[in-house]
Amino acid sequence: GPLRELVRSWVGLRMVLCPTNLPPKPWLSVVSSRLQHPLYEQTEWFDRLRCACRSAQAHGETLVYADKTTTAQFLERCGFLFQLPTLRLEVAPDRQTMKRWIHQCVRNVARKPSDSLHHTAYFSPPLDVDTQSAQAGSVPTRDALAVALADRIIALGVRPNGHIQHLLTERRA
Repeated sequence: GPLRELVRSWVGLRMVLCPTNLPPKPWLSVVSSRLQHPLYEQTEWFDRLRCACRSAQAHGETLVYADKTTTAQFLERCGFLFQLPTLRLEVAPDRQTMKRWIHQCVRNVARKPSDSLHHTAYFSPPLDVDTQSAQAGSVPTRDALAVALADRIIALGVRPNGHIQHLLTERRA
């Protein structure tokens, strides 16, 4: 469908490994541009994060987030605190070899025992060479996946002309 084409146009053709069943839909992606420091001064941002988690509880949603993004460490913790299902998107570097990606997936799966509430989906490097060159200078793959795969998106903070703003505008179009 149109969502599948959007994902492919943003991140290219990739393999996905999810050692457990995918968590239930609907999926809520909570995204944000970079968070200012010191963190303890960002009380409004954390208030919005708590509201997003309460909203996810009320709607029976799974929190979706990508590793190494602004919201990742906080959403992982929120999954435990609010007892929400989570789906972490772990994205391989574009230039990583498939052999190395598979080796890392096997190692990660063995190291992190699965549970019924918290899931990880491992995304391979692009399978099509065109994507590797097209991605250079565009939005980060992890941000693109978090925005593209969600059924609903809550943006906690958006920097003007930043990656998140660009992705939200494209997704809405």
